[in-house]
Formats: sequence, C-alpha cells, structure tokens
Amino acid sequence: VIGMIQQKIAQKERMEMCSLLAKEFDFALYTKDETEFDKRIDNRGYVDYVKEMPLVFSNSKINMNITLRSISTGIPLRCLDIMACGGFLMTNYQAELEEYFVDGQDLVIYTDFSDMKEKIAYYLSHEDERKYIAENGKKKIAEKFTYQVQLGNIIDIMENVE
Repeated sequence: VIGMIQQKIAQKERMEMCSLLAKEFDFALYTKDETEFDKRIDNRGYVDYVKEMPLVFSNSKINMNITLRSISTGIPLRCLDIMACGGFLMTNYQAELEEYFVDGQDLVIYTDFSDMKEKIAYYLSHEDERKYIAENGKKKIAEKFTYQVQLGNIIDIMENVE
C-alpha cells in the first residue's frame, strides 16, 4: 500500500513539475498515460523503449530524469540510457552519480525546481556546452558501464565477500 501511495504522489509531483516547465519551455512528454495533461505539454504518446526511445534521447535538447522519491539510492537506469544514447541529461541528485560522473561535465544535476528552471534556460541558450556535456556523458558510459567492466566489478566484490 505504501508503495502505491508513493507512486501516486510521485506521479502527481512529476505532472505538476511538467506543467510548470511547460509554461516557460517547449515541453514534450512520451507516455502511454492518457491522464489529462496541461494543454501546454506536447504528449507525443508511447514510443518503444528499445527501438525508438534512443532516438528521442539523442535528439532531445534536454532529457529530464525525475527519480521517484521512494528511490533513495542508486543510479537510475534511465540516466545511463540517456547518456549512452548521447543525450544531454539533467537529473535530480543521487549520491551514487558522484561515484562515476562529474556534474556540469558529464551530466547536470539540479537541486530543486528553481535550480532546474535556471539550468534549463541556461543550457537551452548554450548549445555547444550542452553538446559537450552530452558527449562526455556518452564517453563515460562507454568507459565505465560496459558488460566487461561491470562484470569485473561484480567479481571483485564477490571475491571480497566473506
């Protein structure tokens, strides 16, 4: 029950945030959810995550990740997917991101809604910097998140477990 409540709260927060962003920026959303959205949000419907979403990630100026509040640790897979496709990622803070990525070099982390809006405006008007960060993120994924590297990390951890 708690999980369902957290999910509903997160969904409501996300939609409020999307509506507020749509007041100031062109805002497209890809979802099969047919909930009534703010009319300023361009709901483009469902796209296949494997076949079409990589193109969405790589061709969007800014890809937003808003992690569910119930997820207190870990790197969201969506963040890795966006960067792997060469997309510019703006995300909320998760401590584990700092283990692999540098804010402002590989991705951009926002602290609150006001910070998010300021950074969106900034990066929309600084295309070269935005593209540079997206390319750095893609390179970092290619270096640190291959199956070979990650399996090596898992083996190292398992060898040290007593």
